[in-house]
Amino acid sequence: MLATRSVYRVPIAEMVAACRRADIVISERGLPRDCTPRWLKLDRSMLARTGELR
Repeated sequence: MLATRSVYRVPIAEMVAACRRADIVISERGLPRDCTPRWLKLDRSMLARTGELR
């Protein structure tokens, strides 16, 4: 699992590489389109569409 909780930016290449190694990625901000975890990507746009997940 990969989660962001910082206001600091992570370079896109590093974030994309980390996403590929993770099963689930959760972030309060938008993630790069190339961020493709194995199972689930929850970022600002997904949470805006779903409201929440249980």
